[in-house]
Amino acid sequence: MGMFDKLKERIEEKLAEKAAEQGKAAAKAAAKRGAESAILAAKEAGRKLEEALFGAEEPEEAAEPEARREPGEREAREAAARKEARDAAQREARAAEDERAARAARAEKEIDDELAALKRRVGKK
Repeated sequence: MGMFDKLKERIEEKLAEKAAEQGKAAAKAAAKRGAESAILAAKEAGRKLEEALFGAEEPEEAAEPEARREPGEREAREAAARKEARDAAQREARAAEDERAARAARAEKEIDDELAALKRRVGKK
């Protein structure tokens, strides 16, 4: 039974390492999305503060064509961009989960195959 215990320990270690790697990747992706949303929020806050301090920009003075548009349009575009980013993050999370499940299934099959081979080997002796 000692070799089965060693096999079990080795497989558990591999699965733990893979889970840790996947956790790190998911945390990194979440941090990146959080940073991007924080940057967008900071930019918007800066625009609002500038508008409050200096008033609305004149269309001729606007450096960006975005500033010439109506505020409602910009908010609608930003809301659509946030929604698209959220949807993309959800798709990415689903894909990562599917990939993790496929890896787990492959690892489980590999474990079962190794165990069956060891049982056959022990049975022949």
